[in-house]
Amino acid sequence: MEFLIDKKPPIIINANSISKKVYFILSGQVHIMDCKGHYNYGTLGVGSLFGEISLMTNEPNEFGYFYNPYDKTVCLLAIEG
Repeated sequence: MEFLIDKKPPIIINANSISKKVYFILSGQVHIMDCKGHYNYGTLGVGSLFGEISLMTNEPNEFGYFYNPYDKTVCLLAIEG
């Protein structure tokens, strides 16, 4: 018997990594979390952006950015830096 499992974790940007893109939230929500995705420090909504500070300063992100894989309304615009 085969089970369908989503093997891709719901991470947009890992904590402690340098961003390669700036993300704009067109719909849905993105969660600001610790590196393991256990603690939610905040939620970004429509019109928000993230990843720009790490990209501009060439410093690692302090937080990870996650989405809910069951929320089909999440739509992001990603622009490479």
